[in-house]
Amino acid sequence: MKYDIAVIGGGVMGSATAYYLAKAGKKAVLIDQFPIPNSRSSSAGHSRITRVANYGTPELTAIMVDSKKEWNEIEKQAGMTLFKPALLLNVGPGDIPEIAETLRRMAISIKDSGFEPEFPSIYEVNKRFGTTFPPNYKAVIDPSAGVLFADKCLQAYQRLFVKNGGEILDSWPVTSISPGNTIMVTGPNGNITAKAVVICPGSWAGPLLSMLGITIPVWVEKIGVFYWKIKKPELPKFTFIDISNGESHFYSLPDFEYPGYLK
Repeated sequence: MKYDIAVIGGGVMGSATAYYLAKAGKKAVLIDQFPIPNSRSSSAGHSRITRVANYGTPELTAIMVDSKKEWNEIEKQAGMTLFKPALLLNVGPGDIPEIAETLRRMAISIKDSGFEPEFPSIYEVNKRFGTTFPPNYKAVIDPSAGVLFADKCLQAYQRLFVKNGGEILDSWPVTSISPGNTIMVTGPNGNITAKAVVICPGSWAGPLLSMLGITIPVWVEKIGVFYWKIKKPELPKFTFIDISNGESHFYSLPDFEYPGYLK
């Protein structure tokens, strides 16, 4: 089997890469070690927060804006609902200078992206959204935000990839990659050759890249996901990111997965 480009890894990175390659006219194949769809990768699951705000890196602003446009286009082409709006509360203790500065930079990134950030008092936030953030907290609202339906996003990319002439080889674990002018990718089910290979293995990067003599410190960490019963269902749908705990942020999503339960 001969291709222009082989993409290894059928998560969101690999599936998006494969789609855009096929759209650009390349003969591409998307390879995954498990059946597609599956629940084993970090791309699996029902929902993810999305927004235009970033943590104050100006170079990211154009990327975030472009990403939102691209998701809207993918949604339109696939004929599937992939995005649902929900205001994003960015919150944290404003009496800590580093966190106050992060919130300020987030507000700038929202404005630079073409949206108007809101700056309600924490009293107004708690009253409006039924939250109980402490008095020292400050909030910045990103009106561009919402939820991407992760599983459906993957399906959309893969469906459009095939529609544009791409081929999917799932249940096809890669056992070796042989570099050269023509690259050979080998698995228990046979060999394929390609002019180039894009490797998007996620948490399997360690063993896969070791075949090429590359060692990178990748490990898997468990992240707790909890669902809390909503006491006042009449309140607005919203997401929030609490940046009070350094790099270990707490995220929350509305009850789009399980009605009546906040994620």
